[in-house]
Amino acid sequence: MKKVLVILSTSILALLSGCTIDNNGNADWAPLLWILGIGIPTIIIALIISTKQQEKTLMHTKEKLAQEGLKIEDFKRTLSNYVGGHPDANDTIQKISYRVDNEDVIFCEHDYPAMPEKKFVINKHSIKNITVEDASSIENKITLGRVVLVGIFALAWRKKEKKELAFVVVEWNDGRFEHSTTFSFDGIGNAMTHANTMRNGLIRDVR
Repeated sequence: MKKVLVILSTSILALLSGCTIDNNGNADWAPLLWILGIGIPTIIIALIISTKQQEKTLMHTKEKLAQEGLKIEDFKRTLSNYVGGHPDANDTIQKISYRVDNEDVIFCEHDYPAMPEKKFVINKHSIKNITVEDASSIENKITLGRVVLVGIFALAWRKKEKKELAFVVVEWNDGRFEHSTTFSFDGIGNAMTHANTMRNGLIRDVR
């Protein structure tokens, strides 16, 4: 709060010092002074408030996780979105993180620094393979069943340049059915890097 008051005080002084009065007694404010005195301080104040709110949310999240014997560091953020391929999750899910316990990989929707929300689980001993794919290889593997599973997203990726999309596919067997649980990375230049990072992390964690 002290920082906000200092910024406001400085802004007011800057405006007052740059204000001129014409012969008719009207105040004349230079446009640059409006930017320096109002615009920039407003942005700074908004950033300070946002940072404080994030710190408060993170503290609350840590307290709730501690009650469950967990830490925020237990959840690995992947920068991916869940596309489809898990029997317990019909809809796409954004901002995926995961943690691993003795038996399972627990995937969560995690809008950091908010509380992770558990969405689905894959038994780590059931995982047969974890691969990285680009848009071309994914499209070549699509069957009618997978198109239904992926839904609208299947149409969306065809509109993008292939280099913008990368996927991590977790292949596993629940004892009866084969599953290909798929996560997408969307971004120019670094999508494949993020996908490789997720794959390598999963492989290390489920060994």
